[in-house]
Amino acid sequence: MWRGLLLFAFLLPISIVLVQPVAYALSISAMVVWWKTPKANRPAYAFGTVILVFLAVVVATSVFGIRPETSFKKFNRFLVLAAAWTIPWIIHHFPADERSARLGRLVGCFLMGIGLKAAFDFIRVPVLVSMDVPLFLTGSMRDPQFYLVGVCFAAGMMLTKGWSLRYPPTWAALLFSAAGLVIHFKRGAWAATLAALAVMSLASRRWRPIGMAGLVLLGLLLVPSVRERVGQLSREFDPEGGGRMLLWTEIGPELIGQHPFGVGWKAVKHEDFVAVSDRVEPKLNHLHNNFMQVTLELGWAGLAVWLYWMGSILFVCWVAHRRCRVSDPVVSGVALGTLGAFSGLMFNGLVEYNFGASEIFMLMMMVMGLAAAVHSTAAECPPDSGR
Repeated sequence: MWRGLLLFAFLLPISIVLVQPVAYALSISAMVVWWKTPKANRPAYAFGTVILVFLAVVVATSVFGIRPETSFKKFNRFLVLAAAWTIPWIIHHFPADERSARLGRLVGCFLMGIGLKAAFDFIRVPVLVSMDVPLFLTGSMRDPQFYLVGVCFAAGMMLTKGWSLRYPPTWAALLFSAAGLVIHFKRGAWAATLAALAVMSLASRRWRPIGMAGLVLLGLLLVPSVRERVGQLSREFDPEGGGRMLLWTEIGPELIGQHPFGVGWKAVKHEDFVAVSDRVEPKLNHLHNNFMQVTLELGWAGLAVWLYWMGSILFVCWVAHRRCRVSDPVVSGVALGTLGAFSGLMFNGLVEYNFGASEIFMLMMMVMGLAAAVHSTAAECPPDSGR
């Protein structure tokens, strides 16, 4: 199962087709092992209770929602929740003095996958441009969020010196992630990465990362294509153009007002949007915002549970980083990187419904699994090590 977990982390940035079978196999295997393990030997899972409450809300809103059959067909995604639980479960079974290194190795496998993905993008984008594909159409909404996570993991390990700054792969992981992030030209991911680095700087009380990121941003603004892409931002705030502002100011509030208890998990369809405004983009069936979409699907109660769940992930990462920053820089670095990564995904969720995207949902589950793993591992650090 440990080798399967390393394979899962490596394949996750590369291909959902390849990683899904590994994720489901890990999930099923872990549940079987958990069932056969005596209760006294089962480690506590940091997010177990809130996840069960969240799933109860999902089922209830779907049963009484507008399209129960549509919602039920989408429930298979929640099997990946077990993959998030698999990470702390497997780490817990190693001797205490090995857990730190195992966490670092798991993050390293993910960054190796990021590097391979970036190398492919460095070839793919120029080839597509040479074939007269517009530069801004060569990117995707999925990949920049993986690069965002890669930047945060690499920066976290560098800030805590969990990985040596003299070790070339450390810099390679950071540079490949940052370059991959830039060439996709997704402004939301750029802004979310800067915000995530700011959170990491605040948590670690080291401001150089955000300062360096700001200088890099200023340098990128000298590139004409970057300035052009930033200049196009105004289109998204034109309600007449059917962009995000239309969703956030008209369609979302109207539908949420009509269904305060939720329409059900993944039950929204394009025709529901068209019934409110015919200016909506073709085939669009989500609000480009995690918070509004969760409220629409699961109601206000679902939003409250979801916010508590997301907030608890960030909190345990911050605590683990502060607790282990002196005694175990690897655990502290993984915790700091996880804090930044999940913060960045949440910031990006202000302009994208990434919680509902299969690839990003699986990425969130890996990050959440790491959060639970550093939470349990950090409990073994001296309590005064973060002072």
